[in-house]
Amino acid sequence: MTSKNVLIAIIVLVILGGGVLYLSPTNDNQEEAMYGDESSSLMGSDSLTNNESNTGTQTSGEDRMQNMMDNGKADGAVVIRRTATGFEPSTVTIHQGETVTFINDSAKPDWPASNVHPTHQIYSEFDPKRPLAPGESWPFTFTKVGEWKFHDHLQANVTGLIVVTP
Repeated sequence: MTSKNVLIAIIVLVILGGGVLYLSPTNDNQEEAMYGDESSSLMGSDSLTNNESNTGTQTSGEDRMQNMMDNGKADGAVVIRRTATGFEPSTVTIHQGETVTFINDSAKPDWPASNVHPTHQIYSEFDPKRPLAPGESWPFTFTKVGEWKFHDHLQANVTGLIVVTP
């Protein structure tokens, strides 16, 4: 190859490489996706609060299971299930000192952890430090007040939010 052809090849590669970099997502976009903003869709109809009142009527085991499936609560306990489609519910509101139990109902390992991926440094204790096998659960007691966004460390686009009030 002549030096002219080599130069043309280098210019073409630089232009193609620049185009790929320009069109690919940046770390800023990934961080924004992890943090979101105050109007995040995570605050949608999946929200659950521990202020929801119990009617005082006794329910059967089947009714309690359906209640847990619908809103993440079973006899006052807060449960977040990892299903094939994501965390259910994806948003919960609890009081400081309450425990949330994460249950892996998917067919694959799951690793719920605090943002930011991959370091989990926003609330570093909120990290089981290993994947949960299908069917396995992990309880975590939230001692810090705040809005704690989290994700599946093995599939970081699967996210949720836990709001901890005093």
